[in-house]
Amino acid sequence: MQVENSPIVVGDKNKAAPWYSIEVQISSEARKMLEEYAGVLPEEVKDHVLTMDVFPYPCISKFHFLDLNLSLQPGYPQIMAKLQNADARHLKIACCVGQDLRKLVQDGVDSAKIVAVKLEKGYINAGYKLFCDRETLKTRFINADMLDDGIAELNQLEGTFDTSHLGLCLYVWNREEQMVVLRRVI
Repeated sequence: MQVENSPIVVGDKNKAAPWYSIEVQISSEARKMLEEYAGVLPEEVKDHVLTMDVFPYPCISKFHFLDLNLSLQPGYPQIMAKLQNADARHLKIACCVGQDLRKLVQDGVDSAKIVAVKLEKGYINAGYKLFCDRETLKTRFINADMLDDGIAELNQLEGTFDTSHLGLCLYVWNREEQMVVLRRVI
């Protein structure tokens, strides 16, 4: 794809890309989370979100990192119930900026019970910036490739979680790779 003689590559920071937009649509749930959880003033929410300039893939440039997908799933109440047990733990794969795991925390889950894995560390740092919780969130973030079976930190975690969420990430792997990731999660 080209825009004005410049090649557009998914993942570069060229804001001339046709998918880039400054017209942010903030759901009432995302707004509530930013105001209540992150402490962003209501009149500053849009500007706060627009400061996000990390890896402008189409889904990021369309502000899908504000979508709270896990909480919309029919099984969310069961996940919340399981995570109320003292020793329960939750695994989040491909956490993006961590919006879903922070929704769990906002809804009452102890953030120390959550482990999140993300390949691109920039998203983890962007999540801290977006949700203003670097000092308070106790979630363990692991910067790793789920397909790399040589990562001791991931290997030690296998089979130690009561709930998990893979969200919108399986499409990035072929079928064989999907099976590898799913086996590691289960």
